[in-house]
Amino acid sequence: PNIRGISLNHNFIYGNLNDITTMNPNLEFLDLGRNEGIMGTLGSEIAALRKLKTLSLHDLTGLTTGHIPTELAELHELTDLNLADSRFRGTLPDQFWYLPQMRRIEIGYTSMSGSIPGESFLHKTNWNTLGLRFTMFLGTIPSTIGYLTDLKSFGLSRTYVSGTLPTELGLCTNLEELWLDDIRKIHGTIITELGMLTKMRNLQLSGNDLTGTVPTELVNMASVRSMTL
Repeated sequence: PNIRGISLNHNFIYGNLNDITTMNPNLEFLDLGRNEGIMGTLGSEIAALRKLKTLSLHDLTGLTTGHIPTELAELHELTDLNLADSRFRGTLPDQFWYLPQMRRIEIGYTSMSGSIPGESFLHKTNWNTLGLRFTMFLGTIPSTIGYLTDLKSFGLSRTYVSGTLPTELGLCTNLEELWLDDIRKIHGTIITELGMLTKMRNLQLSGNDLTGTVPTELVNMASVRSMTL
């Protein structure tokens, strides 16, 4: 088939996830989000979609709880992955974080776990979105986050991340959204380097164990539309 993209978002589609995802090996775009009738789980068969660039499986509440197959890391053309609000758990394959074209990941509101892959940021710097909010992620925010100069949205709200805010966040000069609220093990002070983020629109730091004063650099951020401390 010559079909390159399929979007069935927010419908009443029924069927097995693997049967649907493997029906056309030439697909570059597949969006099945918000279809409660889609069941099963994501299997190794996903590797057949070698040309896939966008995979959106968000809000699939009918899925069987399952892990992400290691074969996902074989999709070298993948740029956009959205698994938010679906029944996925466990960790992403290590090699997934090194996929050369990947720019956007949304896995919030799932039981996905792991740590922020700081080592991979040394080799892959073209991330646009890291949406990890309301997951089981832990560890610290790595200083290598500063290498992600294309990053626009970074979300870790209500995870198990700990430690302090790295000053290297100030190097993410294209950052527009920073969600670090309700992370009880984040401590230390609010870093002045956040004031260097001149494109910031949404800054969320409430519900942590941060102490000290609010830097004047944050108060004077003209671009910010929403800020909670």
